[in-house]
Parts: sequence; structure tokens; C-alpha cells
Amino acid sequence: MLPVVKHFPGLGGASGNTDDGPADTLSWSRLLTEAVPPFEAAIKAGVPAVMVSNALVPGLTGATPASLSYAAVTEELRDRLGFGGLIITDSLSAGAIRDGPLSLTVPRASVEALEAGDDMVLFGPTGSMGDDLAVAAAIRTAALDAVAAGHLSRAKLERAVAEVLTAKAVKLCAG
Repeated sequence: MLPVVKHFPGLGGASGNTDDGPADTLSWSRLLTEAVPPFEAAIKAGVPAVMVSNALVPGLTGATPASLSYAAVTEELRDRLGFGGLIITDSLSAGAIRDGPLSLTVPRASVEALEAGDDMVLFGPTGSMGDDLAVAAAIRTAALDAVAAGHLSRAKLERAVAEVLTAKAVKLCAG
């Protein structure tokens, strides 16, 4: 079990539920003063993981959900706030991803999330263990294909894997 703060950069004043479809948050300038300070405090206190929302953030992410936005994930959460732990997406099978401006499949959204700097991708259950495993396999294939095509750096993928293993306290080498 791992404590996770969510949904970065904040869902206050969201226009709807991102599980059901696309939704906008308050403007980035308002989130900076109203929603981001609790994340800053959690990071300062050593929180090990942050979940990024699927909402659109006016003034920060444009037509890209925060979970798939380099500006939100890497520039703000990693670089400006200095978060060095595990970054997790909200569910990539949510309506905000599937029915949003980008209309992405779970595998394609997963690659976008990894490119943005997320370490772990989540998706909702399909109702069938076999189908869930097929989605997981499609995500793996999409990520490896993106590396082979040069769209996703191998170093970025390896760093994401290292973050997941660190969070799970898995040590691959002695010492």
C-alpha cells in the first residue's frame, strides 16, 4: 500500500466528472493559488506518489488532459515543484480520454502519458480478466513500439520503470 495525493493540479471548480467525459478545471492561475499549495505541502512532507487528473487546465494544458500534458507532469510537478516520486495517471479509460478532444485509446493514451513524464498508467477494468490482460499487453506493445519508432525515449521508459520498482521496494541489484 502506498499513499497517493490526487488529483494534481486540482479539480476544484471542475466543469464535470472526468470519468464521464471531458471537463475543465479553474484557470491555471487560480489553481496555483487555490489548489497547488496542498500538493506543495505534501511534496515537502515526503509523499511518495501523486496522481495526475484527466481534466483540461485552462492556461496550462490546452486541449490535452493534465495526465497527458508535459507542461503539467514534467514542467510543473517534476521540475517546478521538485517532486521526485512516483507519478500515476488517473484512469486512462475515462471518458475524458476516450471522448475528449484527443479521442485516445488506452494504449495510445498510455504512450502519451509516458512521454509527458508519468511513471505508471492506470485503466479501468473491462469486466473480463482476459480483456484486462489484453489491454495491458496492448499498452506494453504500444510503449515498446513508441521506443522503437523514436517517439518515446528508452531512458524515459527505464526511469518510469525504476520509479515503479522503487515505490514497490523492489531491488534489482544487491547493495
